[in-house]
Amino acid sequence: MSKRAPKKATNTNNKKFDKHAKYGQAAMEYLMTYGWAILVVLAIIAILAFIVRPQPFETCQVQQPFECIAGSYLIYTTNGTMIVTLKNNGYDQLRIINTSCGYNESGYINSLEIDRTLSVGATYNLPFNCSGPGGADPSGKVGEDVFQKDVYIVYNPRASDTSIQKTTTIKIAAKYS
Repeated sequence: MSKRAPKKATNTNNKKFDKHAKYGQAAMEYLMTYGWAILVVLAIIAILAFIVRPQPFETCQVQQPFECIAGSYLIYTTNGTMIVTLKNNGYDQLRIINTSCGYNESGYINSLEIDRTLSVGATYNLPFNCSGPGGADPSGKVGEDVFQKDVYIVYNPRASDTSIQKTTTIKIAAKYS
């Protein structure tokens, strides 16, 4: 009697597995190659967005009880006057005493005496004298250059009580017009 070698067990499922494994490996290689490329592109865009930030051309930030009315602050290059439209959002009438376009060690720069009472909810076109040193740049290009400055308002929080004075800062950036 001759002994035959035992028959090797063959699994037909392994052939299907091998076929799908090849496709899976190709898909993974594709994803890894293009995935890294996409990740690099996204990183470059994020870095550029962080470094090259567009400068806002018109902003106005002020503390309560005031509110800047959007789009109403202007710079006039001919005389350096800036008009800011403010609204009284407080609970009481207030009295604006003066405005100034800067501050240094000797005090406020270019102060304008105003003496204006604002009712609750009322708006007022508040002038600032931003000419001269520390003010508007007379060589500013209209529509292109941006004037950025902290300007100040001295006011009485209650129009009827002149013994209390407060100062608030307006951070402003506007194109020359």
